[in-house]
Amino acid sequence: YGHQHGLFAEKDFAKHDVLVTVPLSAALSTETALGSPLRGLILEDELLRQIPSLTLALHLLAERAAGAASRFAPFIDLLPDDVSNALFFAAGDFGALRASPCALQCMRFVRTTARHYVRLHEAVAKGKVPSVAPLFTWAWFRWAMALVMSRQNKVPVDGPNEAALALVPLWDLINHEDGEMTTDFDDDGDRPAVRCHALRAFRAGEEVRMCYGERGNA
Repeated sequence: YGHQHGLFAEKDFAKHDVLVTVPLSAALSTETALGSPLRGLILEDELLRQIPSLTLALHLLAERAAGAASRFAPFIDLLPDDVSNALFFAAGDFGALRASPCALQCMRFVRTTARHYVRLHEAVAKGKVPSVAPLFTWAWFRWAMALVMSRQNKVPVDGPNEAALALVPLWDLINHEDGEMTTDFDDDGDRPAVRCHALRAFRAGEEVRMCYGERGNA
């Protein structure tokens, strides 16, 4: 299917076997953002509270800026630099979409993201988030937003929010295939985790896939 990234089986899996189990403690999420130096800005800024994906993108940038010092560095190092997303479209790409109903959606998304960048740039310029400053350019911001919008998942958390947006290592390497939903949450024991079961049998060396649920063509 032209995928450049994916997850491949090292052994045979029968249908409904557990493919991947990832502890929630390994996920980069809006909850871990609240435990980072971004906490003050998140609690202060209404935009970040209303749009969790912005918080997650800012958190991703801060952790990337930290380099090897970030506990998420091994995961971030695996993330692609090139992302297929409207934020990376050239003028000709929008022209090619002119007859499509998603053309206006794409343009609005880019415009809204640019406005959010300008808004957050003010906070960065005032020194409110020094951990993000080294990478807070439009190029890096759109990279973070594109990754978050294409890879974020809701995961359960303790507390009033009940759920957080997260980037889950390994989980986000699994590409889509139509079929039944075979993911669940394991909250037994001291290490809550998300699990992905095989939606069908997979042979060793084959790319494993999961069903993302119903998706529109846009």
